[in-house]
Amino acid sequence: MRVLVTFGKHPKTLAVVRSLGKANHEVIVADEMKRPLASFSKHCRRAHVVSSPHKSPTSFISDLQHIARAESIDLIIPMDDPECDLLSRSGTRSEFSPSIALPPEDAYWCARDKYKTYELCRDLGIRIPRTEKIQSTESALRISETLGFPFIVKPVSSSGSRGFRIIEDVESVISVGVLMRKHGTLIAQEYIPPGGSIGVSCLCDHGEMKACFAHRRIVEFPSSGGPSIVRESFHNRELELAACSFFESLRWHGIGMAEFRIDARTGNPYLMEVNPRFWGSLPLAIASGVDFPRLLCQLYETGTVPETSSYRDGVRCVNLLPFGLVSGLQSGNLGNLIRIIASGLYYRCFDVESLEDFMPTLGALYSMTRLMFDPPTLEMVLRR
Repeated sequence: MRVLVTFGKHPKTLAVVRSLGKANHEVIVADEMKRPLASFSKHCRRAHVVSSPHKSPTSFISDLQHIARAESIDLIIPMDDPECDLLSRSGTRSEFSPSIALPPEDAYWCARDKYKTYELCRDLGIRIPRTEKIQSTESALRISETLGFPFIVKPVSSSGSRGFRIIEDVESVISVGVLMRKHGTLIAQEYIPPGGSIGVSCLCDHGEMKACFAHRRIVEFPSSGGPSIVRESFHNRELELAACSFFESLRWHGIGMAEFRIDARTGNPYLMEVNPRFWGSLPLAIASGVDFPRLLCQLYETGTVPETSSYRDGVRCVNLLPFGLVSGLQSGNLGNLIRIIASGLYYRCFDVESLEDFMPTLGALYSMTRLMFDPPTLEMVLRR
């Protein structure tokens, strides 16, 4: 297959490029930056510069259509929220001749909308924090009486830690108005003291679970809850069944990942959000034995895929360059930085660094230099 992947600057996109290249697919990368990280891989056939899906959505769609025609693309895999949001719409999908690797529109938007996710989990009996929709600063004050302090405020549709705020007291409720103007509709959630974070990644064929993989976060940035820098594979039957129940109820088609937080007080897991796209810890799943990109392409190419139920426990993978090193330096936490580097040296499993495909390591250093001088883009990428 000839496959087009977006968001070439991120290590998870590099993981897709490597996986599909090794499976003898022809992979083309698109990004608004010249020479994005994934383009340095020997498995990348070509890279194209496109308009920003966030700043210029119409131009982005036009650019993608042009590339799809010129490169005779069979499958488009959107990798980040802005392009996934655009391409998830049935009207937009109909403008493309290649298949677009996204779940059905209704299922996609149920996962993207944290309040709809909460309602579905409540109906399915999946444990989730108490959640209320915020209409105004005044409603946030009323909600605080129900949830108590502290509580969490975050956008209805977001990923990572974008727009995330811990509301500690009545005085800090005033920040809700600022967040609403920047991020739109917000939700307030009961605060769950962090006792660990677990992700369950899945591949479904029209609601039938075909592959499942669980991992726990060892180091995340920021530590209050954000993308993982060091993570480890393990099995958790309870959470695998919960994620399976969620995706099956929506007749999910393709990949998705459910994120859980363990309550430090009780040890109970709570589903926090669902990503209807590839996730940042994807290289760990591949290293552990569940090659989601290859399985996804097989599903679209042949219409079927074998069940994958086994993988190795205890595998650790480190996002060292560029983001692990940058986040460690930014946080000013020398202990965290040493922990990140030590994990990588001991387990020898990295998102980017590879002797078999060495050039992306140089690309990561190049990207890190550019991103350090471009704080808005650095913040955007770190939050994925």
